[in-house]
Amino acid sequence: MANYWAEQGKQIQVITFEDVNIPQFFSLRPEITYTPLSLTKRSDSLIGLIVRSIRRILAIRHAIKSHHSETVISFMTHTNILTIFSCLNIKAKLIISERCDPSSLRISKVFQFLRWGTYSYCDSLVVQTSEIYKFFSGNIQDIHVIPNPISLPRTFKKPSDRPQKQKKIVAMGRLTYQKGFDLLIKAFAQIHCKYQDWELIIWGEGEGRMGLEHLRNNLGLEGRVFICGQTSEPFDELSKADIFVLSSRFEGFPNVLCEAMACGIATISFDCPTGPRDIIRNELDGILVPPEDIDSLSEAMERLVSNEFERESIARRTPEILDRYGIENIMGMWEKII
Repeated sequence: MANYWAEQGKQIQVITFEDVNIPQFFSLRPEITYTPLSLTKRSDSLIGLIVRSIRRILAIRHAIKSHHSETVISFMTHTNILTIFSCLNIKAKLIISERCDPSSLRISKVFQFLRWGTYSYCDSLVVQTSEIYKFFSGNIQDIHVIPNPISLPRTFKKPSDRPQKQKKIVAMGRLTYQKGFDLLIKAFAQIHCKYQDWELIIWGEGEGRMGLEHLRNNLGLEGRVFICGQTSEPFDELSKADIFVLSSRFEGFPNVLCEAMACGIATISFDCPTGPRDIIRNELDGILVPPEDIDSLSEAMERLVSNEFERESIARRTPEILDRYGIENIMGMWEKII
């Protein structure tokens, strides 16, 4: 978003809590003002939490006033709350955005209370799915559903230009409980003996790695399930797959599902809250299965593994997601509320 608007000639400032000496995760255009606040230190005590929050509020406020911002856009629950306090008595339009399923997000009761108490002070709330819209619709007047935009790298090869695929099922995301890779491994275990030339590749890193490796080994899937860590070329790795699976227990709006579909890959997803049912047109450009249902997931995987015609038929339709979530369309929706 920042790069897109900067390219349009807008003056953009990106504010983060990251330390100054930490490399930026995303590359920003040189004309964008990047303001790291160096306020990532956590505190376990209530007093420490209050002090840290006040310091963050004051730092955000100073950054916004110094930049003479006309519009402020904030992302994520905790940051939204702090930004609302930061913008009190500042003449700037404030748009906040929820990026996760609020019914599944684990936040303290204090921040739950603050969320309901402060969100009505924003000018607009942006959410990513119709389900999240319903969650907030009783408390906030101006709510907009705007999904994330999808843009493919310029070096991306069309499906017709790629080498032949290698019978791979791919998943991608942080190795956490939320992403449900344990469910995926168990589902794959039900079909691996019947389809011994297929592999499951999981890209990502996180605190759940050891548990997933232990599960894989206990199920006798060494050499069939590979946990590969992070990749700097996600689109290249997705393009090598025959099937992509989203096994999350919950999401906000699963970007990786959109990216896999944009790559022209047959997709399977749990119908978890929230996002997949907004993204996948069931049985047309993907398959939805009941949330956390390992047997149904395994059956869907076997269905596509065993039926190349259906797998390719779904894969041909998945790139149509770019017509719905292309960056020009999505940024046009943002422009209407700024």
